[in-house]
Amino acid sequence: MDKKPDWNVFLNMIPEPREYYDEFRVENRRPFRVLTMGFENIHYSRPRKFGQGSRQCRACSNGHGMIRKYGLNMCRQCFREYAKDIGFKKLD
Repeated sequence: MDKKPDWNVFLNMIPEPREYYDEFRVENRRPFRVLTMGFENIHYSRPRKFGQGSRQCRACSNGHGMIRKYGLNMCRQCFREYAKDIGFKKLD
């Protein structure tokens, strides 16, 4: 049961005159800007003034394990590294 192709479909595909395609050329188009709400536009867009998200380590910019006492504002890993330079002494 082979079905023969419908030749009327191909007869309707007569190319348009050249003037028809000229309006689609790039030179005749005005540039436009596509406005999309992408992930980059909304990720972390709110200003952070308070809370854990507003603070980061002054040495490595890490936000976890912050030591804020005495205004250190360092993560615990950087504090262990720089404690002697800052002037802290470990008591036994």
